[in-house]
Amino acid sequence: MHKNFYLILTPLFLLLMAWGVHHNKPQAPAATSIIAQGYGGPIEMSLTVSAQGTIEELKVLRHNETTSYINRLDGFLKQFIGRTRKNSFIIGQDIDAISGATITSTAITRALKEKMNMTAPHENTSPNPLMPVVIPTALFLLATFALFARHPALRWAALAGGFVYFGIITHTMLSIIQITQTGLNHTPHFDLNPLGLVLLTLTFISAIVVGRIYCGSLCPFALIQEILFYLKPHKHPLTEHVDPLTDRTIRLTKYALLFMITGLCFILGNASAANIEPFITLFAGHGSKLAWSLLTLMLIMAVFNFRFWCKYLCPVGALTGLAATFSLNKIRPNTTCTACGTCSKICPTQAISIDPQGAPVIDPAECISCTKCLRACPVNALTFGCHGHEKK
Repeated sequence: MHKNFYLILTPLFLLLMAWGVHHNKPQAPAATSIIAQGYGGPIEMSLTVSAQGTIEELKVLRHNETTSYINRLDGFLKQFIGRTRKNSFIIGQDIDAISGATITSTAITRALKEKMNMTAPHENTSPNPLMPVVIPTALFLLATFALFARHPALRWAALAGGFVYFGIITHTMLSIIQITQTGLNHTPHFDLNPLGLVLLTLTFISAIVVGRIYCGSLCPFALIQEILFYLKPHKHPLTEHVDPLTDRTIRLTKYALLFMITGLCFILGNASAANIEPFITLFAGHGSKLAWSLLTLMLIMAVFNFRFWCKYLCPVGALTGLAATFSLNKIRPNTTCTACGTCSKICPTQAISIDPQGAPVIDPAECISCTKCLRACPVNALTFGCHGHEKK
């Protein structure tokens, strides 16, 4: 009787122990999904947190970022391993951003911070949210004042300011990637990328009001190209123009690139195909071998042709040029014109042609508002404003 009892009890006891071990052993933490709005679009990540609240694993599942960024993303994500909700998760303090990819770095950090319940979703992570609005607005106003005042020194001051702030400090320049992102409705929230959205808004508002202010007087890459051109040892650099027919034909390239790139991005549903701009490689300090080769070629061409990238290849320049054709204020000839052709010869971008009657025709899509023609005209026959053909 007792023997049979133990024969029955032993397997039951073993089953009970197995059940207890199974239900009391630590369960593997489940992974959860996180979505961050990166520079190239949504980034989906998998987050695994231990029962003690420690981040055990963080990896990317899907993304639209460019190859040069994503290759360094693994090292960035490793910073979060072992951290808990007690960490501050602040870019520049306990988290190092990816160089040249602050928007993506901030977006990932914030999404993770919110997932760990460390901050409210609406909390602003910018140390001074007014600066990304005030500084670019001041630079645009300076460039606009330089245009109306016809003051070259003020224009160079605006170019220098744009180079330092947009290029060196913030690495934020108007890019076809950003424009395509807006069209795809993948634009990061304002508090993640206030400067990018302010720059985009100011550029196109100013293009409609006074022309291509950003391209002409604020773009950091434009400054570098102009300096390289003027350093070339020749006596009259601005008189060396490409044949007009050849020039007009090559200019169509930037419009073709604009429509091809944006069309491809809309087909793919992300902006990765738009990563062709050499200034991103230059100011971010990284890129593929092909990207560095393109940058080198563009810098060489800038020595021999004024703003080669801007005139012939820049898709942003093509888009701002299209917007500038509707500008309220333009450079226009008045009735005092003597058809001397000085303006056409002095225009560095070849935006001025001469019609059969000898009158100048200014193309607002190619004009960068440098005011050289306004200052060079011997009879003051060009005006900048809403109306033209007026007697002085």
